[in-house]
Amino acid sequence: MKKNQQKMQPITLIVNGFWSISRPLSLFCLATIAAIYMHWGGWIFAAVAMLDIRARLYDFIRFRKFSYNKHLLELLEKSWCKRGVAQAIWPEAASYYRANGHKIYHILPVGAPRVFFKLRFWEAVLGTEKPKNHTHW
Repeated sequence: MKKNQQKMQPITLIVNGFWSISRPLSLFCLATIAAIYMHWGGWIFAAVAMLDIRARLYDFIRFRKFSYNKHLLELLEKSWCKRGVAQAIWPEAASYYRANGHKIYHILPVGAPRVFFKLRFWEAVLGTEKPKNHTHW
């Protein structure tokens, strides 16, 4: 029985990894469709969505080693895509976010539209922020 569980673990990580990037991937698909019918604005949005996919995959890799922790859920609460990463890693995160008033259709980040003018937001979206060493969790 343990051998079967060990074989399934990498598949589970692949599925959860895909689930963690499914939200920014859906935004990328919408942006690509919009770019076909629109001008250069759709292509810019598609490029930003691709960078967001990469950043959320890095978040998934970085946070999957930690156990369920409300402090981590608060860190990942600010955007729809980050909440998707948290729900892919910890299934009980969905109930936590529902209790805090987040709905599935809350796509814009918390603090929008002002947050779009902050450097920290773009560092998180583009994946350029330096991860802190949170070994004390």
